[in-house]
Amino acid sequence: MISIAVHSYKGGTGKTNVCINLAAHAAISGKKVCILELDLDAPNLHNLFKNDKGKWINDYLEGRVNLDDVLVDASRAAGKKKIEMKIALANPSIDAVRRNMSADRNQQLLALKRLMAARQSLEKFDYVFIDTSPGVNYSSINAVLSADRIVLISRPDTFDIDGTKRMLSEFYGGLQKKAGLVINRAVGEDGGAAAKSIDMPLLSIIPCYCELAHNRSNGIFIADNPKHEFAGHISKILERTLLL
Repeated sequence: MISIAVHSYKGGTGKTNVCINLAAHAAISGKKVCILELDLDAPNLHNLFKNDKGKWINDYLEGRVNLDDVLVDASRAAGKKKIEMKIALANPSIDAVRRNMSADRNQQLLALKRLMAARQSLEKFDYVFIDTSPGVNYSSINAVLSADRIVLISRPDTFDIDGTKRMLSEFYGGLQKKAGLVINRAVGEDGGAAAKSIDMPLLSIIPCYCELAHNRSNGIFIADNPKHEFAGHISKILERTLLL
């Protein structure tokens, strides 16, 4: 099992979209796949994937249930019946978000221990994709620490590039993690310039596709558009991530 965390300095980079499309690509290619939604401060994957168990990854991280109790089928969102893709969804309720944001150090350490312990239950999968919260907070730190590889998403704007570079220096610097960069929603030559300014292996530069923005939560884009250029970028990102 290889775990891949998809992370970003700030929100709005397309991090979650890249994550679920990477997972769908791997599953459609015949791999057993799991997605962990660890963006606990702003969960949104419940809009795409149905939670028919009523239990959440929060319940697992807080020690109330086993991981298998929260994993639900995610294959229907990809429109495929013969793929194996599971997901552990984050609780979108305001109470759950508030509880996560106010968690003390002991609760944070418990969540990290539970996340590390989850590897045993996840060994049945080929890939585990982790949708992290943006920036550096306890849930994103836990996600990055528990992952084998990191896909770091940045948009080619000054604020995102500067923040990503600082995060690499001040957070990633001592972790010695296998990590690669995706420049997302690039226009013209902005993507190349952004990639050159960030010192890490480049996985792909994805142009800004209007159709992706319009798709929103209507489904997993590459499942409905397998011949679109975006699907090629997703395939390249996964292939290069595994070679890090």
